[in-house]
Amino acid sequence: MLLRFVEMSDEVLEESDGKGTDEVVPSSWEVSTERFQKFDVLDYTMGIINGYLNTVLSNGNVKQMMDTEISDGPHTQWNSRIVHTWIVSQKENDYHRGKDIK
Repeated sequence: MLLRFVEMSDEVLEESDGKGTDEVVPSSWEVSTERFQKFDVLDYTMGIINGYLNTVLSNGNVKQMMDTEISDGPHTQWNSRIVHTWIVSQKENDYHRGKDIK
């Protein structure tokens, strides 16, 4: 699965016209839902997102609070969708690097 994501990001970066721009995230690094489908990673990604949301909702009293605060509860059906995604491309000595490993 990881290789599919790498191939997808490589393709986006190869097609990119955002290299060397002052944009924080060059618009050409955006990833469409169609590209997620092309590389067959959409279902996997949505499964991870939904699993995360279920974990958040099951911790503490989040779900109980939502059922109390939002009418028509209890709430058992949740939907999510990808709205905006982009590639993060980092190389040695880039701005967003961690501490140097010695």
